[in-house]
Parts: sequence; structure tokens; C-alpha cells
Amino acid sequence: MNKKADRILLGNVFTGTEDTFFRGGVALKGNRILAVGSEEEMKEYQDGNTCVEAYPDGLIMAGFGDAHAHFMEGAQFQSPHFCADLSRAGSEEECVQMMVKFAEKYPELERYFGYGWLTAYWKDAPFPTRRSLDPFFPDKPVYLRSVDGHSEWMNQAALKESGYLNGWEPEYGSVDKFPDGELTGLVREGGDYLCRKYDTRLPEQEEEMLQRKLIRKLNQKGITTFTEMSAVLPEDIDREYRYVKKMDENGELTIRLFLYPGTDIQASRIRELAPYREKYNSEKLKIAGVKGFADGVTSTFTAAMMEPYEGRTDKGCLNYPQERYFAWVEEANRQGYGARVHCIGDAAVKTLLDCFEASNQVNSNRGIRNTIEHIEIIRPEDICRFRQLGVIPSMQPLHLPLDEFDKINHCGIQRSHYEWMHRSLLDSGAVLAMGTDYPVADYDPFPNIYAAVTRKGVNGVSYGPYTQGQKISLAEALRAYTYGTACALNTEDTLGTLAPGKYADIVVLSRNLFEADAEEILETEVLCTIMDGVKVYEK
Repeated sequence: MNKKADRILLGNVFTGTEDTFFRGGVALKGNRILAVGSEEEMKEYQDGNTCVEAYPDGLIMAGFGDAHAHFMEGAQFQSPHFCADLSRAGSEEECVQMMVKFAEKYPELERYFGYGWLTAYWKDAPFPTRRSLDPFFPDKPVYLRSVDGHSEWMNQAALKESGYLNGWEPEYGSVDKFPDGELTGLVREGGDYLCRKYDTRLPEQEEEMLQRKLIRKLNQKGITTFTEMSAVLPEDIDREYRYVKKMDENGELTIRLFLYPGTDIQASRIRELAPYREKYNSEKLKIAGVKGFADGVTSTFTAAMMEPYEGRTDKGCLNYPQERYFAWVEEANRQGYGARVHCIGDAAVKTLLDCFEASNQVNSNRGIRNTIEHIEIIRPEDICRFRQLGVIPSMQPLHLPLDEFDKINHCGIQRSHYEWMHRSLLDSGAVLAMGTDYPVADYDPFPNIYAAVTRKGVNGVSYGPYTQGQKISLAEALRAYTYGTACALNTEDTLGTLAPGKYADIVVLSRNLFEADAEEILETEVLCTIMDGVKVYEK
């Protein structure tokens, strides 16, 4: 066998297995890593056909893997047919005026879509209602999704078009009403079921173009693995993923896209995934497990908490009865699927840990990777259970600054000592996986890494005043964004670190972060991205 490399990258190397870098290189052959070592050792793998590239000031590391994101929605929100800037609005009125200007720019649209509002950005103002929208939009439907994706704000025309005026009630969540019984235009959690079929409606040819565009943008940020966590139902899988399936079959897919469909926490429906699991099972496009939602978010008081919200008597609740989660997790694991579950509140986190513990007792869960997603509030006694149960904490550090002190306002100071406990989870022995939840936060890894090591937003403001001790090191953050994601996907044997035999998914950064100040993380660029041995981006 020819042991000479096709390509050798020289510079500062972070393999992900150590806590720092070394001066050396990485040799690639085909789509695999051939060797990792010193510059002198790299000469052994070089001949006249080897392409040698030196990055003396850069950092060579495994490609970034976003452990939690929403590919379809993220692609759609790039469309000019969406007003995706509502997070900049400082009040309900500003948000409406932004939509008015958007409508003036696109008068030909049949309906208007917006994304990004949150009452936390409005100094914790009351929930918005249709009464601020209706005077400006008396006829055309307006659908405005909150930044966390858990609420929809509509005008009267949208309520009528979607069918809410017919008295429909959700299985969980709410369709909010004024005291007189009329609909306010706000729906939360499962209450958005009717409007979902309208609020992301785009021409088919535009959808494919937007998905290709997003993949190129991900590569430009050094992302080689992306986790699609939208919990698409079995009957919708082929429709939702038809374009990436085509790209994969044509050899055009330049990321590894791991899919997590859902079954609305119905254990009996998991068997319906079997044919799709076989169909979507390539090296680059794969159904890797199942996704579910345990609760909502603290901003709308729908996250499941152990104690009532600050100044209120309610404490949120699970989306479905507890027994349903136990049955769903146990059946998913029995059929060989790792279960990944959205849990924001401490009660939701505890319940799913209990579910995973029960499943471990009845299933042989070796090789099964269960994860809990988000973990924004946790009871201190549950921290050690992640390691004990082999559950991966999958978290998004940038959500702390995006939350705008929501936990203090809605959960109180005492519980805010246990928000986004990255340091404590790592110290307990858990393997941390990091992602962005794009489009909730931007897919760019660098603001997320910066938030993890500084507990700051990109505005320089420190967030989480009671949890500043939860900062993690640069090496830990990079490892969570590479090896941690690979562990969550059960692919650490082939991805996540630089080692011989692993896939050649590599990113080269413009500076050696280990010799840079924390503030320079935000100024870092990607010089090149290699995925499956092929250079898919170069600056």
C-alpha cells in the first residue's frame, strides 16, 4: 500500500485529545487521516505528488460539529421573503413597524413572515397580541415566530387562514385568549400546530437553492458536521429531506448531516422509522436517532420547573404525561435509537434522566447515545447523573447571553445559580457537546466558543452573574464542538479528533487560539475547510 499522503497540512495542531497544541502536521490520504505528528515525521509521508500547505500562524483542528441545529428552518430563514431581523426590535411597537416596512418593500407577497422577537428583548413586556398588528395588516396574514421557535404571534387574518377561529385546541401548549374569550393572536408550544403549515411556505425551487446556500455558508465557518434536530414525523421525512438526499446521491453534499426525526413521543410509531433509517444511511446523510420535546421555554413560562416561577403560582409542565416519555425512551433504545430530548426546566431534566435510568435497566444500551438538549436549569443533585447514566449534555453556550437575564427574572436568583452549568457537568465527568440551535443563534462557532470561555455575549456584557464560575477552558470548548458532538452522534470512532484512520474533516483557523486573547476568538476566520478529504472552502 502506498503510504504517501495526498495532502499535508503544517502548522499548530490541536488534535482534541490533549489540552493544548503542538507544532507539526496532519497527513491526508483519500478521505482519511493518514498520520499526525511533528513536521519532521510528516516528511515520511511526502513525495513529489503530495500537496504540502503550511499555516505557520494558524490552528489546524478537527472540523466543527454543531450538535444541535435546525437545518430546514435555518435554510428557509435566509429567504428574502422572511423578515428575520425582529430580534433587533426593542418593543412590540418597533416589531410591528419593522413588519410594516418589510411589507412596503414586498407588497406582492400574499402573506408576511417574521422571525426573532422575544419579550425579554422588550424589557420583559407582556406578550404581544393581534391588536397591534391588525390596524396595519387588516387583510394579509402575518406570522411572526419568536426567536426560540416556541411561540407564534399572528394577526386576525392569519388566525382565520390557519383555522384557529374554528375553536381548535392543542394537545399541549396554548392558544391564548383575551378575558372576553377572543383569541389574542399568540399561540405557544403545541398551539402552533395549525400555523406551522403556513409560516414557512416557500416555492420549491427556492427551498433547494437556500439549502445549498446554507451548506456553503456552514463550510465557510469550518463546519463539517451538522445535526438536524427538527423531529420531522415519519410521513414527512422524504418531503423534508428530498433535496439533501439528492445532493448526497450526486456526491454534492459537503457536510455530514445527521437527522433526528420524531414521533410526537408515541412509542408505537418508532417502528415507522425503520425504512427511512435504511434509506438515509450513508457516510454523509444519516438518521442517527430520534428527537422529542419534554417542555417549552422559561420566557413563556412553559418550561417544566420543580417549583413555581418567580411571582407566579404556575411552574410549567411536561408536554405529555411522564409515563409517555418512559415508554418512548425505552422503546427507542430497544430498537437501537438514541433518544435526544429538549429539556429546559429542572423538572424536565430530572424526568428524562429518570427515563434514561429506567431504560438502562431494561435495555442493553451499549452503543446507544442518549442526550438531553439545552439543560438551561438543573437541580444540583442531577448534575452527576449524566456521567453515571452515560447521558450526553448537549448545550448551547450562546443561549445564555441571548436569554437576556430571563432566568433571573422568571426563575429567581436562587435557581439562577444553576443555569447553563457547563463547568460542573464537565467536572462531574460528563462529555459535553456544543451547538447553536441555529437559527435560534447563528451557526458561526466563534461567538459560541467565546460565550463558553467568557460567559459574555458578543456585545461584551457578562451574563449569568451567579454562574461566572461555569466558564470552561478553550480546549474544553473546542473539544465540545468536535469530540463532544461526535460522542452525541455515536461517531467518535471516525470523527471529532485528529487521529490516523479517522475521516479527513478538518478546519484551519486564521490564528492559533491558544496563543490569543479571548477577545480575539471573535475576530478569528476560517482559512480552509476540508471535508471527506476534499477542500470545500478556502479563503
